[in-house]
Amino acid sequence: MQRIDTSAGPHSGFSQRIQVAALQDLLSDHEIELVCRHLGYTWRDRIFTPAVTVRSMIHRALNPDKSIRAVLTDLAVVDDRLKRTPADASWCEARSRLPEAIWPELRQYSVERLERLTSGQFLYRHRPVFLVDGSTLSMPDTPELAEHFGCSGIICCSTGSQFISRAPQ
Repeated sequence: MQRIDTSAGPHSGFSQRIQVAALQDLLSDHEIELVCRHLGYTWRDRIFTPAVTVRSMIHRALNPDKSIRAVLTDLAVVDDRLKRTPADASWCEARSRLPEAIWPELRQYSVERLERLTSGQFLYRHRPVFLVDGSTLSMPDTPELAEHFGCSGIICCSTGSQFISRAPQ
């Protein structure tokens, strides 16, 4: 077992605490466990519960540093259970135990929760609000892709044209 260093900088703990706390507000332990039970998934009460694992995976996806150690360090700021954790392998094992079906279920649960919270009023300053999932697409600069997806804003190295990636309709 090794100790995770949580003193990377004077403000790093503060900002990480806010980010992780925001994830806890969006997806509570109870909500994640409710979805897991709905899927028939059972687990033991350990360090990496389904809730901790799910939030850590989301945090990792949003964090510029994708290393497991960075994720565990950030989570240790707000969760005392993670101050002393076995190894990165434990997190990987917990991640592999989660049912794959949890992600669409959590997404649907979050959509329904948002609809309840907004009461169907998707307006901001009397203007409609549209939700975007933040998906991105990365591909090489090739003439074929530029022809298929079109171009704009960024110079395409192979063709000299402006390049953008748009999902085909």
